[in-house]
Amino acid sequence: MTKKQENQTAFLQKIGKIEFILFIFTFAGLVLNTLHIKGGKLVIGLGLNSFALLYVFIAMTFRRIKTKNQFDRVTSTFAYLFLAILIIAIMFTILRVTGIDLLIHGGMLSVLIMMIIIQIRKFRVGIMSNDTTSLLYRLMIFWVVALMTFYILPDTTT
Repeated sequence: MTKKQENQTAFLQKIGKIEFILFIFTFAGLVLNTLHIKGGKLVIGLGLNSFALLYVFIAMTFRRIKTKNQFDRVTSTFAYLFLAILIIAIMFTILRVTGIDLLIHGGMLSVLIMMIIIQIRKFRVGIMSNDTTSLLYRLMIFWVVALMTFYILPDTTT
């Protein structure tokens, strides 16, 4: 393993720890909101905004990683940016902001397209790197969360 690959692995491990903390924070906000405790929506909003900012930061960092080829860098960068847009749309849906249908549909469509591009690349190249696989999982998880938030559970987000 080269020094650049070790730095990239260490970077991804730190990001994973940050994501876990943000997940717990956002989940706590959902619990507070469900129990109708004041400040639940604020905690949800802060947690999801932090996720979005983290993914924008990751996208800008992946742009500079030289251990990946150009196609993978561009794909990762756009996937994380689209993921940030989708997370903002999920937050607006939970907070019941009106007029965000285009944002959530655009976010869901762009994330779905990125999932398809990554899968096609996987079939053409073969095995994927760990960061690309984890990116694909993130895209799938937030796509399902957006689907549930906007279509399946619209009346339960109060």
